[in-house]
Amino acid sequence: MDVQHVRLKLVLAVALAALTIVVYAPVRNFAFLNYDDNVYVVENAHIGQGLSQANAAWSLTAFENGNWHPLTLLSHMLDVQVFGLNPAGHHGVNLGLHVINVLLLFWLLGGTTLQAWPSAFVAALFAVHPLNVQTVAWISERKSLLSTAFWLLALLAHVRYRRKPDRNKYFLIVALAALALAAKPMAVTLPLTLVLLDVWPLAMRPKGRESMLLVYLRELAPFLVLAGACGVLTLLAQRAAHALQTVTTYPWPVRLGNALVSSAWYLKTMVWPAGLAVFYPHPMTTLAAPGVVASALVLVVICGVVVAKGREFPALAMGWWWYVGTLLPVLGIIQVGRKPSPTGTPTFRSSGSSSSSCGPSFA
Repeated sequence: MDVQHVRLKLVLAVALAALTIVVYAPVRNFAFLNYDDNVYVVENAHIGQGLSQANAAWSLTAFENGNWHPLTLLSHMLDVQVFGLNPAGHHGVNLGLHVINVLLLFWLLGGTTLQAWPSAFVAALFAVHPLNVQTVAWISERKSLLSTAFWLLALLAHVRYRRKPDRNKYFLIVALAALALAAKPMAVTLPLTLVLLDVWPLAMRPKGRESMLLVYLRELAPFLVLAGACGVLTLLAQRAAHALQTVTTYPWPVRLGNALVSSAWYLKTMVWPAGLAVFYPHPMTTLAAPGVVASALVLVVICGVVVAKGREFPALAMGWWWYVGTLLPVLGIIQVGRKPSPTGTPTFRSSGSSSSSCGPSFA
């Protein structure tokens, strides 16, 4: 890599950081919300005491608001330790983490594709896209920012490992994956993104007689164990909060229909981010059949195009399967949230229609 290219990347990195800070600078004047911020920070007795050995031990087993995310709880404790309950400091940390994530994404794409300007464009879009505003401007979404940071670091470590494998680099990837999961269970799909990264842009090929399938069975085993353990803890947390719903309350046709419509909705809002909100009631049985069918057709057509053209355009295949794979945990197939009210009106936030970031959605 020549000196001119390095200088260009440094200039672009500074520009990306400046762009992100300027766009999100108003968050320093924002207050805590009475929507989750009170539960996680303001009225939480453990968080309010700041960092301590006892509180750190508590975070490892705490099921706060139906979630298991000890690293996120520790992060909130550290904020209180440093800033007290001054929301400006908490928002500033969120913004700082988002800046770091933007730069990590630029570093990942630039280092693997060797294309500085396209990588900067994708990172800039990730930085300022309206779908990410809620994640940055809402203190309770610290979990998404932290998980994304360790997710991206795991991908960067994976790239280093692929280029020059050794045991220490491999264990570093596993450790970073564990930290991503400890920040937000959404990282259960991280093993999939490691495989997709191998497809493009790393273009991995089997060496010697060992097939890539055997390589993945061996290499991904620890990640799958971590993801499975995190999934069990998350289900226990949701059950403890009485948030895990049965198929009687949310039948399979309702869940699958909502998942199809939500998948298409995310595509639309990425291109035309209008009508965003902090709360999306579950549609229950009000989903119109034509909308479900149209959404299914859109997804099937795109899948068909990707399968047909995937070898010719590997970046297209990687991006699409990344989108589909990382979206699965939040589509409501396993439904969590409060039950419908006695009048039949759904009264909980649908995980299949949330405008918050659902993990690294930059592909």
